[in-house]
Amino acid sequence: MALGTHRKVSGTWEEMTEVHRKISGTWEEITEIHRKVSGTWEQVFGAIGVVSIDNQNLFAVEASPSSTSINYKFFTTGLAQYFKNGGSGLSLGDNWWSLHSVAGIGNSYEVMATQTGTTGSSSDSGDVRGSWLALTSDREWGISKASVGVATQTLSIEIGLIGTSTALFSATITLNLELV
Repeated sequence: MALGTHRKVSGTWEEMTEVHRKISGTWEEITEIHRKVSGTWEQVFGAIGVVSIDNQNLFAVEASPSSTSINYKFFTTGLAQYFKNGGSGLSLGDNWWSLHSVAGIGNSYEVMATQTGTTGSSSDSGDVRGSWLALTSDREWGISKASVGVATQTLSIEIGLIGTSTALFSATITLNLELV
């Protein structure tokens, strides 16, 4: 996404939506461009305003004597998925990087999941809650349940530029389990 960055093509100004550079014979997309103005760096092309996810209310139900689990995962490529009962990822049609998946885009961002509510008895899994974590690695939070009943955990998810500990975007993810 361009931030008012334009180029002139055949006498007509066009907004730039992608920029590429060639490194060792391979074209790579540039996701951000900065310039220094009066001693301060400012972004002139790139990712501002495209970090987002929707609030989610996710469910996993399993029959006893098994157990049940549900996890929400942020990938370094910008993809967000949830996993039920240890299975393969289920897409929400949601990238936290809303343009498209980009290898290594997470290197510029950090994420924090804070538990804001819980009901029933469950066990936490995944990364630590309540701390900013660099998206240089995939990040995942979940709950599991081994006894019959219902459990819910609500997480406030915040995403920000790495090293700032300041949210650019936040959403609420509710993880719901039922073991019948």
